[in-house]
Amino acid sequence: MMQPNFYSNSDAAMRKCREAIAPSLHPAAPIVEMQLMRSQNYLNLVRSQQTSFRRFLLTPGSSVTRRLS
Repeated sequence: MMQPNFYSNSDAAMRKCREAIAPSLHPAAPIVEMQLMRSQNYLNLVRSQQTSFRRFLLTPGSSVTRRLS
């Protein structure tokens, strides 16, 4: 009975792994991420999420408000 060769596709597997992580390893990736985080759309999204969360916390019927009072 022949043993299966688990390493026969190792090159293909390594290539897939490299392709999957390559975008995050690209030298420009941190710069693009910083530009995205500083963009007006991103900042507006963050502000709206913070406002929504504050409204939730201050809603009279919320469990957080009940715990605080």
